[in-house]
Parts: sequence; structure tokens; C-alpha cells
Amino acid sequence: MLIKKITIEKFRGFNNAEFELGNNITAIAGQNGTQKTTILGLLSQPFTITDDSNPIINERPLSGGNYKSSFSEKFKLSQNFDKPKDHIWTLETNDVENSVFTLESIPRDKNNIRFWQKGDKSKGSGYLQYPVIYLSLSRLMPIGEDNNINTDKDIELTDDELNFIMNGTIEF
Repeated sequence: MLIKKITIEKFRGFNNAEFELGNNITAIAGQNGTQKTTILGLLSQPFTITDDSNPIINERPLSGGNYKSSFSEKFKLSQNFDKPKDHIWTLETNDVENSVFTLESIPRDKNNIRFWQKGDKSKGSGYLQYPVIYLSLSRLMPIGEDNNINTDKDIELTDDELNFIMNGTIEF
């Protein structure tokens, strides 16, 4: 797991909140309006492949699109309530170069904000160069309703694949 912990100093309804992530999987559950989607957005926001030297810069995920983090997919900000410096959170990662990556909201222009790495405004510093796919329900639902998607019931999983699904391990 790349992300070990998220600490939210302030972001909308969160104030000094901290969440540790599991080694293999983390479940986020709660009633509507409890900011589950906000946590997912905060976790995925800083990841984008923008560096031309990255070997997967031109690769595409199976779900389509690219491995870039789109701000508008995750957050709909209010010009009245979301102001620069009102959003600060930190991801603790296993990345040697960026083991602690803090983001904050800064002015984009007179009426809008953007999120960027705190203390470093240099080009490209606002992103960790890892692939990300933010699959909101709006991106998942059309897949199930797409008449152009073909299925193949003849595909069978290997013993290693079945073992991984059932036990989380692969035997060599």
C-alpha cells in the first residue's frame, strides 16, 4: 500500500482528523453525507502522471481515460465557502522521496482555488507521479449499461488467480 495514513488538518467538515489505511484493503463506510467521497478525493487528488520521463505517461487504463487526477471529478467547490488556505491535508506514504506530502488550497485566480503541495509551488510539484483512477459511481454505472461491452464466459481463472482472490497470496 502506497498511502499509510491521511491527516486532515482542515477540509470542509473535517478538523484535525486522522485515518490509517490497511495494508491490503481499507473499507470506508457511513451514512449519506458523512464525507466518504471527500476522503476518497483527498486520497486520490495528488496522484497524476504528468512527467514525460515516466514510462507509463501514454498508457491508458482499461476503464478509459488516462492516469491523471481530475480535480472536477472529485470536488465541486463553492466560491462562497471554499477559500484559499481553508484546506490542508497530509498523506504519509511509502514513497522514499515524498514520505510526507502535504497539500493545501491556494488561489488559482481571483475566483477559484486549486490544491498544491504546501511550501513548493514549482512546476509539477503538486503531484506524486503514480497512476490513479478515481472511479466514482458516475463512472462505474455506465459500464454496466454499455451495450458495446462484450463478455466471454469461457475465460477461466488460473489456480494462482483463484488462490489470490481467495487468500490474498500467490504461491510460487
